[in-house]
Amino acid sequence: MVLRELEAAQGRVAAVAPEVAPVPAPSSVLSGFLKRAYAIAAAEGARLTVVLLPLDVQVSPDEWAKYGEEPKDLSGSLVLLDEVAAEADRLGITVVEPLLAFREAEPGAFLHGDLHLSAIGQQVLAEQIAARLSAPPLPAWPEPGLPPGRNRVPLPVEWAVTRENLVRGSSALGCGTWQIREWVKISCKADTFGTIGLGDAPLETMVRTQVAADGPGRLTLVAPVLEGRRVVADFVWSDHAARLVLEAGHYRFEALTGGTTEPLGTIPEPDAECPLPDDWIGNMNLGCYRLETCEERLQCADGRRLALPPCRTGEVNAGSAGYCVDRCDTANPCEHGVCTPWMGAAVCL
Repeated sequence: MVLRELEAAQGRVAAVAPEVAPVPAPSSVLSGFLKRAYAIAAAEGARLTVVLLPLDVQVSPDEWAKYGEEPKDLSGSLVLLDEVAAEADRLGITVVEPLLAFREAEPGAFLHGDLHLSAIGQQVLAEQIAARLSAPPLPAWPEPGLPPGRNRVPLPVEWAVTRENLVRGSSALGCGTWQIREWVKISCKADTFGTIGLGDAPLETMVRTQVAADGPGRLTLVAPVLEGRRVVADFVWSDHAARLVLEAGHYRFEALTGGTTEPLGTIPEPDAECPLPDDWIGNMNLGCYRLETCEERLQCADGRRLALPPCRTGEVNAGSAGYCVDRCDTANPCEHGVCTPWMGAAVCL
């Protein structure tokens, strides 16, 4: 009965889960123009650059005052810029996005009583263009699918029917360990205080802290254990701590006597709007927080790919979970994670 339930659940997810990388963003209304401009530039051996220049009132609501108008929320209009940026990025067009730089320069990036850039704004724009043109082109896009040796994040029902592994030092700490394919789950009992600090770990690692003043809780970590890549995490309780080290074929808890790593706040706390099921675990950092509804954010963060996050320029939905991660190559190293070959390209994982 349990195995039939598991197979049925796997089939449902496989039927509806989208492919991992690349996942096209909604096509821009300027798509046709971008393609024609790119073709013209390519025919001449030129590098096409698109500058996404926002309106003054998109940069700051304070700009409405010079028109004698009450501030209006134009955050929804920024999707137009995002769509152009995503479309241009997929075509291999260089994109300059000065929005955040203009916001940092406010007030004063625009003329008073006029939507055009001030001298300050022009200087900011010039610096943004120069910086982008002096930088190398963005890395290649990976093909869809999963490479050999990588598998989807296990379903909760899979963990529930999997026999526990023995890990050195885990029983004394009140911890259990399970493994499905390359994915390992560690879950430890906690009292009224507990946290997990991530040291060296793949970006797909998921953490959840469940503690309460009136009852027992749990500290849970789920991570892929890959050849040549360690997972290091500090489990901290109210009166003791231990360091978890996961390496291919060798898992252990070590006594922790020094300082602990800073906790990584990957999971939103449960609230009335977005309650978390008891067995839920995920990673909200890698783009999932950009989704609109609570249901979408949770379905994205749990790594089952029932919902995928919208990615920014230079990012792509990749890894087993389909999170937004940076594309990388020799000229574009990873700021976070490790540059990892992925379906004909490379991404930061």
